[in-house]
Amino acid sequence: MPLAVSAELGADIVKVPYTGSPESFAAVVSSCFVPIVMAGGSKTPWADVLTDVRDAISAGAHGVCIGRNVFQRADPAAALGELRAAVHGQPAKVLTHA
Repeated sequence: MPLAVSAELGADIVKVPYTGSPESFAAVVSSCFVPIVMAGGSKTPWADVLTDVRDAISAGAHGVCIGRNVFQRADPAAALGELRAAVHGQPAKVLTHA
């Protein structure tokens, strides 16, 4: 499996796309001996992104690596707050700079 090759070649962490279900993603996570993070993928409805993030974390992902699904939102700061809450199970909090 490519994940094992990445780890065996010295990767400290491996970024993989979400497989579509917590069960199949858990199988991916368990097949690799280094931490797995979920890749953000193509532009996706925000509610689906958050669901996938929660499912990936519950399946054993160590985090997420999401770009366009955050910075192409109308309010990226709010999106980051919601993403943080999804990853860490904490309330969303938007930080603003005066």
